[in-house]
Amino acid sequence: MYQQTILIGNLTKDPELKSTPSGKEVANVDIATNKKFKNQAGELVEQVEFHSLVIWNGASAFCKYLKKGSKVFILGEIRTRNWDKKDGTKAYKTEIIVSEFKFLDSFKKEEKSEDKYSEEDTQINNKEGEAMEDEMTEEIPF
Repeated sequence: MYQQTILIGNLTKDPELKSTPSGKEVANVDIATNKKFKNQAGELVEQVEFHSLVIWNGASAFCKYLKKGSKVFILGEIRTRNWDKKDGTKAYKTEIIVSEFKFLDSFKKEEKSEDKYSEEDTQINNKEGEAMEDEMTEEIPF
């Protein structure tokens, strides 16, 4: 069996980069997605959902280029993990384990602060995004 989740939304805070004891980098952040619709009274309503992301591959690039409010495309898998809390009760958390991401904000020269974005990084990210977009288009069955 197979599951896949696609999200497009905005980061609710700056991503947090951590390292495992073995030295592997992982990033954690929440993303907000929203949907607008008219209710039965004809009023426009906005529904917001929040999702927790875990990024393993490309975690440092994700943290380097994205910040609170950044728009991002996410492809991943839903996982729920559980653990025993100190008081003996079970705790659960549902997360999206990110397999691919694409930066959706443009990197404008006037938005650069210090040396945060280099011209080379911007070009590499654009090429990676185009390659991912091409792969996705090829997989669409219609």
